[in-house]
Amino acid sequence: MIESIEIKKVATYCDTGIAITNLKKVNFIYGANGCGKTTLSNFLLNPNDEKFANCNLNWRNEIPLKTLVYNKEFR
Repeated sequence: MIESIEIKKVATYCDTGIAITNLKKVNFIYGANGCGKTTLSNFLLNPNDEKFANCNLNWRNEIPLKTLVYNKEFR
């Protein structure tokens, strides 16, 4: 399970970025067009992509799980 996500310096996220904590087993991410939902989901899908060098994904017990992402690129 993901414990926290930090995302910054990519797409619509500025230098200070955001931190998402208190995550549950299932989380819904929603917001207006252009606010960074697809960027966030792409980070979850491929956190090792170099464009996410300033982002961090923390897994419970440091054990990453297979992550499924359904966004416009999935279609």
